[in-house]
Amino acid sequence: MGFRYAQVNDEGFIISDSMLSDVVIKTKMIPVSEAFDLTNKRFIDGDWVEYEPEEPKLQISEMEIETLKTSLGVEYLVILNELGL
Repeated sequence: MGFRYAQVNDEGFIISDSMLSDVVIKTKMIPVSEAFDLTNKRFIDGDWVEYEPEEPKLQISEMEIETLKTSLGVEYLVILNELGL
């Protein structure tokens, strides 16, 4: 049996979940039970707080959009040609 720790960053977000062979005393290594679910949790002011993760935002430029449209158009024409249409 080991000792389970959640390592958190300065904002309290979990950056690792570890089973260690010995006790660790560090401010950003938070002891947790083996059954504790760390999903969507932050460690703030000594307490675990649930949060809703933000959806990642895809940032794509207008030039990239036009390049993708052109590439898709070319692929479409290649497929039509291969089908003899």
